[in-house]
Amino acid sequence: MVIHFSGPLNSGSAGNAANYSVHRLSVRHSARVAIQVIETGKSVPIASAAYDPTGHTVTLAFASKLRTSQLFQIRVNSGQGGISDPAGHSLNSPSQGVAGSDFIAAVNPHAS
Repeated sequence: MVIHFSGPLNSGSAGNAANYSVHRLSVRHSARVAIQVIETGKSVPIASAAYDPTGHTVTLAFASKLRTSQLFQIRVNSGQGGISDPAGHSLNSPSQGVAGSDFIAAVNPHAS
């Protein structure tokens, strides 16, 4: 899984696999209220995180193969001790010197 960032990152924080988490998502249909419910499932073990400073990308490698038909939730730690830029500023920070908020997104690997 490759994550694209808009600018340069601190290579130590970006390359730290502990700053990322991935969980399986499942969609459950609730006929009673006619909605779809998305539930967070099991965590996917991350084997490594490799930062490419030229492309501002992080490539996550997993301990086992993932199904491309599976939906996933990815969380990037931008809070205390998380990912920062080269100057040490937290990502998603509302102001300088304040810890940022985590970035959370649903990912569909099968979508292009």
